[in-house]
Amino acid sequence: MTAILYFYTDDGKRLTVIADRQVTHDYELREKGKCFLRGKFYIFCSGSEDIYNQVMSEVTPTRKNIGNLAIFINKRCIEIINIARTSLSIPEDVCSFLIVDGQGGKARLIKRNTISETQDFGIIGSGESYEQEMYGIFSSNRPGFQLRTRSWQPEIFLKKIVEVFDRLSFKQSSIGHPALFGLDLFLFESGTVESQRIRRKDSLKLNDISNYEVKSYGA
Repeated sequence: MTAILYFYTDDGKRLTVIADRQVTHDYELREKGKCFLRGKFYIFCSGSEDIYNQVMSEVTPTRKNIGNLAIFINKRCIEIINIARTSLSIPEDVCSFLIVDGQGGKARLIKRNTISETQDFGIIGSGESYEQEMYGIFSSNRPGFQLRTRSWQPEIFLKKIVEVFDRLSFKQSSIGHPALFGLDLFLFESGTVESQRIRRKDSLKLNDISNYEVKSYGA
């Protein structure tokens, strides 16, 4: 499993998505991205890599409708999981997905075999149960705080993002710490997509944002 965090700012006009890059294979940790680009759709996956890789291999880049795409992904994931259950012991909720239209900005969630709209703030995959606690890091527990109405400010939000994943990784070992393999960050706004990588510099201060660098690496 991995943790994929998303939230809206700028009155809902900007969607930020962050995913850790840790993958576990037979007691070995590897670095790998969790986002698949299929045509205009960015599909973020959490759960069993064997299962979501198979699902993604069947998604063609010609897809146009996000609703139909979400239905297809959910249906195929259920079918593949049911086949796997005949010979393997796997968790009931083995995969979660966040689908974002890079051109139109629409987004859909798939969690526990249910398709839904995105909320103002959320986590899928590992860390879901800590959603409210992680939101508190952004709000500093201020009454009436609305993240959606805030303007994107890198110097503020990047520090919060590192702090959230620092805390999540110590709660669940399946979530990669940003100092280990870094984080993938995607900014969706007005039909444009900016992709960035957050990585630690040479420093032992794991949760200090001044010890991390952010680099764009294309859409």
